[in-house]
Amino acid sequence: MSLPHSAYSFNVGGKPQTPPTPGGPPGYDSSKLPPEIQRQINYGPPVAPPPQQLPGPPQVTTQQTPQGTQINFPPFVPPAPGPQQPQMPQYVQQQFQPPPQQQQQYYPSQYVQQQPQQQPQYQYPQYQQPQPAPQPPQSAKVVILLATGQYVDVRYAIRMLTFSRVLPQNVEIGVLADWRFGLAETRNSLVAQAFADPTVSHVFFLDSDIILPDGAIAQLLADNAPIASGVYWNSLGSGVNAWVGNATIALEQNPPATTVDYVGMGACMVHRGVFDALRQSGATWPYFYYYVGDKPRDYYSEDFYFLELCARCGIKPVIDMRVKCKHIKPVTYEWNGETHMQETG
Repeated sequence: MSLPHSAYSFNVGGKPQTPPTPGGPPGYDSSKLPPEIQRQINYGPPVAPPPQQLPGPPQVTTQQTPQGTQINFPPFVPPAPGPQQPQMPQYVQQQFQPPPQQQQQYYPSQYVQQQPQQQPQYQYPQYQQPQPAPQPPQSAKVVILLATGQYVDVRYAIRMLTFSRVLPQNVEIGVLADWRFGLAETRNSLVAQAFADPTVSHVFFLDSDIILPDGAIAQLLADNAPIASGVYWNSLGSGVNAWVGNATIALEQNPPATTVDYVGMGACMVHRGVFDALRQSGATWPYFYYYVGDKPRDYYSEDFYFLELCARCGIKPVIDMRVKCKHIKPVTYEWNGETHMQETG
């Protein structure tokens, strides 16, 4: 039993759906298809194809004769000829003809001389000779005191190899290093070793996290001060390494060489006469002492202690703004870009 077209429905998600409009998708003409295919597209009932008309058996007749039954077959009818097959083209062998050879032209008919392209000229910065070192008032013998650990930053090592290239000829340099003790004990030990030589005129304290500029030692000697220090950003991160009272000084408000109360002694030149004055004043050894109290941030660094002893003798340090040093410190970056320096001491 076949159902009418309107009786077909589909259940999608529990909701009966009406079949789409007969005719197929928009823009598609299904009327050109066979009727049985159209009915399938239009969701009509399936229709069986019409029965194929097969040829029946040949008409055979019989006839009684005195000799017996004679069977008469219909005459043979040859089948109708089918569509004519296309004839294959006849292959004609042709003699191979090579293409005519053309004479290769290596140069154009009219040679045009082209100017060679100029290579870009790289402008290299001209080598600048280092500024001549200022001449100290007299000859000096300086011992560099390295109060450092066993390992140093590679930038510090490279600077140690090159900083003496602008030393004046009348300055003799020596080096002492020690890393067996704390910072205060090491400074005391190095000072004692250096001044065991009576010809030494100055000691230069150079910490392992300070990078000197060219001409630093010559400039500090030329200041002709009992204590002369280069300038760098201090370890507290509060400003430069020079204080008047408890406040750091401003760079733009001071002359190149300024007398202050305290300096960080990471790059500091000290004359031998300072230690002679301390000894004559009755100051007791050691001259460098690092005090740590029992409260947070209750400490007194060894360089401030030494400068307190010097102040009692009327000796104050000079900070030279022309000797600009770099201070290597580990820094921690917060997520919002704030920085915190690792505190030591």
